[in-house]
Amino acid sequence: MIQRIIAVGSAIAHLDNPIIASYKNDPQVAWVGIDRGARELLRVGLPLNLAVGDFDSVTAEERQAIQEAAQECIILPSEKNDTDTEAALMEMMKKWPQSEHIIFYGMLGGRLDHTLNNLWMVYQDRFQPVISRLEFISDTNTVRFLEPGDHTVCPYEGMTYLSLISMGPVSGLTLKDVKYCLEDFASDKPRSFISNEFLPDGRPMSLSFTSGLLMVLQTRDAH
Repeated sequence: MIQRIIAVGSAIAHLDNPIIASYKNDPQVAWVGIDRGARELLRVGLPLNLAVGDFDSVTAEERQAIQEAAQECIILPSEKNDTDTEAALMEMMKKWPQSEHIIFYGMLGGRLDHTLNNLWMVYQDRFQPVISRLEFISDTNTVRFLEPGDHTVCPYEGMTYLSLISMGPVSGLTLKDVKYCLEDFASDKPRSFISNEFLPDGRPMSLSFTSGLLMVLQTRDAH
């Protein structure tokens, strides 16, 4: 049974990220190539369970190779209402509805409008069922979304900073077991709390809030 989906996009030059690499031999992972990301999966010898895109960023020969290698290949028109990423997420939700974790790799960086559109997918009603399962990963950033309740956030090795951004009004926000704690914070506008840090002993952060939507980032400076 597929427990995790890793969708690889175009804004990457390699696939040796340690978080991604840790899943390479996991039989419960489905690998999805979005547009040029499908070519990258083939290049490094990873499975291609699903390929989605208009494939306008690959050559005709590469497109043919993707079609032949993919278990399923969905070719989208170049003129459409959805982005390739939005269309791919819809297909993933249909194909693996029980998956617990959907990782997007290669979706941060590159064009700023693409990055913002990818992150802003959480505002679309059709994606509400999977908001808490989404995670965006790059070499210097991880991004996930939390809905109201009690949460623990574990540190990723190699990441330095911990930041939180409310995606709208937020209430009852409490942070514990971090360098800069917070107690019952509320705001009627989006608010960011950046460059916090986990404690030196590496314990998870405890976080709770009663309303709103939070973006949680772990980041480091580029080397």
